[in-house]
Amino acid sequence: MTDIQDIPDTVKELRAEVKARGIRGYSTKNKSALIEALKNNYLKTNPAPAPAPAPVPEKTAELVSETAPVETAPVKEKKKRGPNKWNQFLSEHSKKHGVLIKDAMKNREAYDAWLKEKNL
Repeated sequence: MTDIQDIPDTVKELRAEVKARGIRGYSTKNKSALIEALKNNYLKTNPAPAPAPAPVPEKTAELVSETAPVETAPVKEKKKRGPNKWNQFLSEHSKKHGVLIKDAMKNREAYDAWLKEKNL
């Protein structure tokens, strides 16, 4: 079989061709599976030729110099923030009262009192 069109017609011929190509498991395959195995083997051993690369224009340097410069947006600087008041309260309250941060989150009144105490 030199071409994909030369696939044998009978299962017996197909099995002989598959055996000759060294494909395993052919004895349990039906006709359509044998044909598929031959096609896959043919495509593996005869890959399609790679497409030709696109031609490069001769005036590449001129084209590059004629393009407009790309303007980039200015990078914004991030403002540095102080510590988060809520997180600061949670940390101080949990240490001072020996409670979990989860429990300190439930105490809004203590947060309001803490803000007044700190004059925030």
